[in-house]
Amino acid sequence: MTALKVLIAYSSRFGHSLKIAETIGNVFTNHHIAVDIYNLEAAVTLPNSMKEYDAVIIIASIRYGKFHKNLHAFIASHKEDLQNCLDVFIPVSLTARKPHKRLLENNHYVNKFLTEVNWQSSKINIMPGALEYPKYNILDRSMIKFIMWMTKGEMDTSKTIDYTDWNQVNLLAQEVYSLLYSKNI
Repeated sequence: MTALKVLIAYSSRFGHSLKIAETIGNVFTNHHIAVDIYNLEAAVTLPNSMKEYDAVIIIASIRYGKFHKNLHAFIASHKEDLQNCLDVFIPVSLTARKPHKRLLENNHYVNKFLTEVNWQSSKINIMPGALEYPKYNILDRSMIKFIMWMTKGEMDTSKTIDYTDWNQVNLLAQEVYSLLYSKNI
């Protein structure tokens, strides 16, 4: 078996998607698989090719119903490469704090994005993010508080609430590892 290599590309507004990326990356590293973690938002240039990767995991936060513009460019630039490897898409959203919004058929934002970029990944796992009021500027805090009021969520702006099920994050990483390993035996 050849040495395996995984790319984890992430887009994170306040750092939560990066935490998920690092957690997943640690699972692969513990299995002696090389991992590159790539920040889509800070990217001045995108990688030329992803042919060196056996799997690509894309973790991207949704903010006000939209993904970061660099995610669109990344998908457009690498759609063919993504079709030729194990590609996993992990949208991270506060709406997914409600279990039914973790299902693709119930998540308008994810469906709209997939239609816009005309892409279907090998695996999609919508995850809830974190509500981090203390990190938000006054405008974001007000907007998110209003959204939470509309959706019957947490309104106390002194709180940080992590809705992510970290056991699920680890289980997903193990599942992707198993798929990758069985594909390369």
